[in-house]
Amino acid sequence: MCKASKQRGYEDKLLQEKLRAEREADKNSKDVVKELPKLADSDDLPVYLTRFRQVVVARGIDSQDWASLLVLFLTGSILSKWVELIQTCDANDYELLHDM
Repeated sequence: MCKASKQRGYEDKLLQEKLRAEREADKNSKDVVKELPKLADSDDLPVYLTRFRQVVVARGIDSQDWASLLVLFLTGSILSKWVELIQTCDANDYELLHDM
């Protein structure tokens, strides 16, 4: 087997692994959406965020994706605060969302 052919085989394996990891991450994100209820105004925010963090860590979600995933669960006044926050800050920064 020539060197170029081995290199292509290696690149193919890397691509397959990347695609598998992306499918797994997508599945894990969907599992989080199924597992957590939406955050209601009456919910205790620190408790909710603790639970959210436990679920995403357990599902292996990359911390860079937490903010965009958390936004799916926001409602009411918390969602309004997030809308205000993204006008001045990085909406993908989970720690900013966590501290609001």
